[in-house]
Amino acid sequence: MLKKFPAILLALLIGITGVFAQDAQVRTVASGQKIKLKGVVVARDNDRVVVRDATGVETNVMLTSATSVKTKGGFFGGGDTVATNQIVRGLNLEIEGRGDNSGNLSAQKVRFGKTDLATATAL
Repeated sequence: MLKKFPAILLALLIGITGVFAQDAQVRTVASGQKIKLKGVVVARDNDRVVVRDATGVETNVMLTSATSVKTKGGFFGGGDTVATNQIVRGLNLEIEGRGDNSGNLSAQKVRFGKTDLATATAL
């Protein structure tokens, strides 16, 4: 039993180190640069959302009163308008916007599927 203890302790230390070593890369957007982004919401504050794309790069996205937030689909491609507070962690979405002076992405359009919203809300 005592011989297994150091091996278990070593395995735990390696696992803990791996968790803390997962520093994500953060994208900075040049002021005025236009970007289209697909990803999942990993964090949410009042008017700021952190979105991680498929490559693992995170982008700080600022939501304003001018941001158009809609579901995909609908008649002629126009979805339902959704309040910005409906954007939750785990939601897969597409964002179009421009860089602001702070290196963040100021969202102009946010689009996501109704099923994606239902799944993220359920989680």
